[in-house]
Amino acid sequence: MAPLIDTRRRTSDLDQELEIAHKEFSALEREEIEQDATQQVEYRQWMARKDSLFRAPLGRFLKVFPLIRELDDSWRRAVSRGQEELDLQVERALRNLYAIWLGISQLFQSKAEYLGRHACDFEAELDQLGRFKREADKVLRTWEPPVLAKAPSFRTPALSAETAARIRELFPDQTKG
Repeated sequence: MAPLIDTRRRTSDLDQELEIAHKEFSALEREEIEQDATQQVEYRQWMARKDSLFRAPLGRFLKVFPLIRELDDSWRRAVSRGQEELDLQVERALRNLYAIWLGISQLFQSKAEYLGRHACDFEAELDQLGRFKREADKVLRTWEPPVLAKAPSFRTPALSAETAARIRELFPDQTKG
């Protein structure tokens, strides 16, 4: 009968080993869950810090593009009105501002997209950035220096004989002189 008692004792010992292993595993799982929860809180706090640190430079960067556009528009207006001479260095500097802004925009877009994938909301900023990027690209692709506008004239343009005859037909009472 000794083998039966030995088998019972061994099964009891193994049952206890399984019970201990199960308790250790459960404790490990609880610890991992608690650790995961702590890490998630820390991760959210870390991302919130990254979000707040990135918003100021992104906002500043987005404010620069309308200023570049405004400067370009006013310079072009002044040149076309004859208030300012065409300066090729100014033209080159303005073109470079658009090009530099467009190049840097990719860095800001990448960072905003990355943070957006990690619980930060940059949709509005990314939309605005996309609109500005398309505009800057178009400006650079179609760049031409401004030209002096033709002076307005109070003289009436010369009309062809056919046009003059047509006007007399359309307005017979007003063309008699």
